[in-house]
Amino acid sequence: MASSASDDLKIEIMVPGESVGDWGDKTNTNLRGIEEAICQTNDIAFAGTATVALSISNFSNPPQLGRGFRLNLTGTGTAGQILQVPDIQKSYIVNNGLSVDTIIKNSTAAPTVTVPAGKTAFVYSTSAGIVNSINTFTSSNVVGTFEISGNASVGGTLNIGNTTTSKNISADGTLNVSSNASVGGTLGVTGDTDVANLSASGTFDVAGNTSVGGTLGVTGDTDVANLSASGTFDVAGNASVGGTLGVKGDVDVANLSASGTFDVAGNVSVGGTHTVKGYYKNSSGNLIIEPTSYIAEIRGGGSTDGAVQLNCRNNSHGQRIKAQPHSEGVDNTMLLPKSADSTLVSELATQTLANKTFDDVTLGTGTADISTMVSQVAFQNNLRERTSISTTSATGTINFDILSHNVELRTNDAAANFELNFRGNASTAFSATVPVGQTTSFAFESSMGSTAYYLTAIKIDGATASPVHWQGGTTAPSEGNAAGIDSYLVNITRGADGGSGTAQYTCLASQTQFGKVTY
Repeated sequence: MASSASDDLKIEIMVPGESVGDWGDKTNTNLRGIEEAICQTNDIAFAGTATVALSISNFSNPPQLGRGFRLNLTGTGTAGQILQVPDIQKSYIVNNGLSVDTIIKNSTAAPTVTVPAGKTAFVYSTSAGIVNSINTFTSSNVVGTFEISGNASVGGTLNIGNTTTSKNISADGTLNVSSNASVGGTLGVTGDTDVANLSASGTFDVAGNTSVGGTLGVTGDTDVANLSASGTFDVAGNASVGGTLGVKGDVDVANLSASGTFDVAGNVSVGGTHTVKGYYKNSSGNLIIEPTSYIAEIRGGGSTDGAVQLNCRNNSHGQRIKAQPHSEGVDNTMLLPKSADSTLVSELATQTLANKTFDDVTLGTGTADISTMVSQVAFQNNLRERTSISTTSATGTINFDILSHNVELRTNDAAANFELNFRGNASTAFSATVPVGQTTSFAFESSMGSTAYYLTAIKIDGATASPVHWQGGTTAPSEGNAAGIDSYLVNITRGADGGSGTAQYTCLASQTQFGKVTY
């Protein structure tokens, strides 16, 4: 059975057992769609068009114009224009930034909601028409302008100090206006609002400045251009600040989104997600983070591993501290250097290390197998060499791979006379391993039976070395040591390049016969 789209937001409902390989991508697409539906603003452009119809595509990433939580109408309006939303069950905040009234409807002829020019409305699509999301206030205290284009029903006290403009006002208690009140369905204040305590269970939308001297408690959504609170700013829903959020006391929100500057002089407590599109900075001193676990975690996602980037003073380039990829499966702790200021060691850069003790370290694993010591080396333990131990009897041409070992021991008796061919390895030449001006030594040891076989030739990269300088005389060995072990020590120096072949090498060799003595 294939996946299906949800009735309203058109997110993908996956069938159990399917989407094994791309479940994460599909889930991320779904979460972005939900985020768009409950948080984000979509701009709706009018260009003198009588009707603009919105839609939502199945299984699609934002923006999907018909799915946005807040619809911002822009462009050029025309009298009697219509914004048609999809036939789904969903709430919308519609900000009519046009110069004419706009009718909000779906494919059903009625009911509809008209949003006056320059006003904002909170509406709900029932899939069979559009209605106002809020039409009843238990109590409201407004100091500015209170304007109602529809019906206002007040069960308690509505205090308005100055001017009230509305079509219909119904109050069971006392309607008291001490200043100006302007409400178009949602409480919308286009100037400044100054209150000691404000509690809103729906949407608190302020286009100007809001100054709260006590507690601002909002259980729904808060959308303000500038908000200043000297007491406690407490939001149980989402808080979206387009300008500056300045709080001198404490901030406690479930979700906070700031596209401008988030400035808090007290403490910030975020129970959900704190999203900042701009910079997160303080006015002086260090920016201090103190998690309960004392661990600040940078999460990865998709194909990107978590990283921290440190920029130069001009912010023209930066360096990253990055986690190992997921495929490594690594969980570890890396401690920074002790003592005074220092620089981390690089795998690529040339650096000088002082006063270091190396324990069980392999030096040189590249093709040339070279590690350069610029001074003397003191070994505080025994010096050991890499040794190859083989049960294969010595016979014929024996390839001695100097990149893998310096000593080779054949434990079974030699089967015939033999030659030694020194090379880097099967794919690397001796000449590519030992540069001009360097000397290297090797030992070949072979057990001998009743027949005393011996080494008949020394080769370098397959070419016979000539001459070879043998210890103790001018002749090469002509026999081995029966019933013992013969050890051949070969010392090769590569001089100034005298041409091709072995002419560029000086080769010294010795044979030592070791007889077996039983105690």
